[in-house]
Amino acid sequence: MYKMNKKFFTNKKIILSICSIFFITITLINIDLSILKRYYNDTNIKLLLLSFLFYFISTLTRSIRWKYLFGKHSTKDWFIITSINVMSNNIYPARTGELTLFFLTEEVPKSEILSGLIITRFMDIICISSIVLLALSKSIIANINYKENLYVILIATITVLTIMMLNFSKIFTRISNFKLLPIKLKDFILVVSEYYEKHKQKTTNLLMISFIVWASKYISSYFLAINIFQTISKNFGFWEVIFGVTFSELTTVLPVHNFGGFGTYETGWALLFILLGLDGKEAYSTGFVFHVMLLLYSLILGLPSMLVYGRGGREPSP
Repeated sequence: MYKMNKKFFTNKKIILSICSIFFITITLINIDLSILKRYYNDTNIKLLLLSFLFYFISTLTRSIRWKYLFGKHSTKDWFIITSINVMSNNIYPARTGELTLFFLTEEVPKSEILSGLIITRFMDIICISSIVLLALSKSIIANINYKENLYVILIATITVLTIMMLNFSKIFTRISNFKLLPIKLKDFILVVSEYYEKHKQKTTNLLMISFIVWASKYISSYFLAINIFQTISKNFGFWEVIFGVTFSELTTVLPVHNFGGFGTYETGWALLFILLGLDGKEAYSTGFVFHVMLLLYSLILGLPSMLVYGRGGREPSP
């Protein structure tokens, strides 16, 4: 049995590696160096600074959210931790950078960190779904004949997710009652449910903070994207950019999302923007530039934070 499992995981790694190499190869083949050079020479510094400002605001707001949920550290310390966490998520494959929170927050119990991650990620889904469905209804992808239906879907989705959020503990408690679930999983579900019930009064404020997190990130992405598109004389509306950016971000949870996410991120970007009128080389090249700039943003905040954290530059917990 052990040999079979080992062989399965070995074959899985080989398949995932082949897929990663495939996406990287497709990206490299379609990158137009002249577009990269044009962006380097013609980039609009004001748009770039605006983009980074809103990226900073998004990261700071994430820090405030952790501070509000967990306490323990100062906002400055949570900003350091969040910057390292975001950078790690951008570098490590398939969102495994989330694990850094467990190592960086020794004063917070691991069960609370895991419960907090699940709750905040659920709120992130509510925020992203709301913004993306609105973007879909506004973008040229949506057929004008179906806009009324899209608005109904938008309202229904937000309503269902919000109701689920407000009844989070009840839903988790009922899930834990399923007889087929392993005992350890049941215990874990109950821990998350109890943690949410304990902090239920914070739900509304956490949702508001989460919307600010994502609104800031999307505004940052918009300024960066139009800065890139201007260098190839292309114009896209706000909602089209938002839809395209989200499509790329969804690739970060895929198991084939390798270190740095190169290949998969650009492919997600390219698929959407080819539909919007770019040719293959324009789509992959602009996606590559966008991806590199996002990585650079996270490194600008993350690397100094690592140095401060490593030198013990955080304030002691109360």
